[in-house]
Amino acid sequence: MWSLAASLPLLAIAWSGQQLDTSEASVLKRIEGALVKLLQNNQVVGTGVLIDTHGHFMAHRSATGGPMMFGRLSSGEIIQLSLVSVDDVTQLALLKASGWIPVGRTPISVASSTPNVALPGAAFAPARRAQGSENSRLIIVLPDRAVPGELVRTDLVGVLSPSRRGMTLSEIRFEAGPSTLGGALAFTYDGRLIGVLGATLEAPPSASAQQYVRNKMAEFGAARIFGPNSLTIGYSVSPVVVNRVVDGFRSPQRMVEHPALGLMCRDATTGGALIDSVVPNSPAALAGLRPGDTIVEFSGVTLGDQLDYTRALQQSNVGEVVTLKVRRGNELLTVTVKVGR
Repeated sequence: MWSLAASLPLLAIAWSGQQLDTSEASVLKRIEGALVKLLQNNQVVGTGVLIDTHGHFMAHRSATGGPMMFGRLSSGEIIQLSLVSVDDVTQLALLKASGWIPVGRTPISVASSTPNVALPGAAFAPARRAQGSENSRLIIVLPDRAVPGELVRTDLVGVLSPSRRGMTLSEIRFEAGPSTLGGALAFTYDGRLIGVLGATLEAPPSASAQQYVRNKMAEFGAARIFGPNSLTIGYSVSPVVVNRVVDGFRSPQRMVEHPALGLMCRDATTGGALIDSVVPNSPAALAGLRPGDTIVEFSGVTLGDQLDYTRALQQSNVGEVVTLKVRRGNELLTVTVKVGR
């Protein structure tokens, strides 16, 4: 049983915002009441965010340690946290604060993932965006400080470890020196959570490498160059996945359900997603899909390859009935499938 330790050193209460301008600092001020610094062996190892009024916080699994840990709120108060649940697909974890008093503590809201929100790359839009787009500007909350960042795109597709599940990802760019970056939180300028970094790549600090990064930023219409230090490229699950995880953690079961049809596919040479295998008794099997079939359309969206299939699947919900157009030999079939998990 853990207890509050009087020997815990005094840590900085507020996140350092020396790199932030006035408007960015105001965003940090607005959200810091919903943040907690996660502690292991008296050291700050990550950041969590309050998602409901019952004292539930979400953080990346890599920062949670064991089943019990401490956290420090922006007020300086130390709280005891227990691990409630982990989403194995995204490696996001749900923590519960003991003796939580909700008065004056507002949970964070989550950025919308609906197609009508002007997010770069949303709903299969081209990855490029207009230079200086306000929708792309972010605040990245690291364990020890907050820095300005930029949302580049939300339509990438990657395979997450250790689950080996295909998932849509966001690319986020920001400037940061040596630090613990995994699990950093990304917020929009209106204070909504839009991502939790699960992996980062840091550009080499050479002048030629930095110029290359700047050229790539210009190519994608990057809104700003943050400074002379090396640029970090971070990856988070996309907004639609962040929403799904938060909704699952807020549910009575505290569990996340990700959509799945129960099939493996690859790029078809003629376009679409060629089915390699179908899991017995899965939604795909029950709908009559077979290895060798090619999915060419998913709920009205034409598929060019297996990445398009993953993007379309991640836009659907467990229990939803979707319509697929499938090429089988010389036939074009219409198949309805109830999305599983």
